[in-house]
Amino acid sequence: MLRSAKLCAVLLGVLLGSSLLAEGWAGEAPLFVAHRGQSGTAPENTIQAFEEAVAGGARAIETDVRITADGVPILLHDKDVSRVTTGQGNVDNLTLKQIAELQLRRGALQIPDARIPSFADFIQFLSKHPSVQAYVEIKGYRNQRDIDLILSDIGQCSSCNLRLSSFRLGDLAYVRKRNKTIPLDYIVSKINDSEAMVEQMASLGGDMSILAYYKELLANGDTVARLRRAGIKVGAWTVPDRSIADELVAMGVSPIIADKPLAP
Repeated sequence: MLRSAKLCAVLLGVLLGSSLLAEGWAGEAPLFVAHRGQSGTAPENTIQAFEEAVAGGARAIETDVRITADGVPILLHDKDVSRVTTGQGNVDNLTLKQIAELQLRRGALQIPDARIPSFADFIQFLSKHPSVQAYVEIKGYRNQRDIDLILSDIGQCSSCNLRLSSFRLGDLAYVRKRNKTIPLDYIVSKINDSEAMVEQMASLGGDMSILAYYKELLANGDTVARLRRAGIKVGAWTVPDRSIADELVAMGVSPIIADKPLAP
């Protein structure tokens, strides 16, 4: 079982890495992002998942950050801990100590020795892998000032290659007021108003891009083209298969955020 898991990790890393070009990608190499790490063989958003992705050759990883009741950034996608742990309750009602004691699980299967990591743990991981690009989504907090806690952890690592993203444009504006250089990504479900998006990106300044739902991109190729002509990079989440990735790459979309290997 362990050998199979390691083999899967290697295969995913290869598929998410630059070797994809040799298997038929045309043009400039797209960046493939391992969504929540190597979540196919390891618990999502854990250091183990990121280690397996990077060990397999992945050049980029994605994660989600939330703030605990006592003001500590942790890695978790859901507002509630019940889907991925044996516990219950919302993150903002639980302390770091309470969250650290939770047992991770996948379905009914408990996963020994796996715990929800702090964002500081993730930053420490990135410090050991400065060539790995990290996409970090600001998911939830007690109030917007909690974003300063995330920025404080990021400030501990000068070598980390990291981007912050959010569905809330106000969060990105908050970050930009405090940090003029960190790259930002605006996550959207709709892209039907390219002029408004160009204005929004310009208002924030710095390195900005859009991450959009892949179906929306496929349905609005003209809008994608206008955004790219305006100098705005456009990425896709969460792309389900290779054929769709092919279409998006042909449109100039990058990064491609994927849950699973996109085999040729």
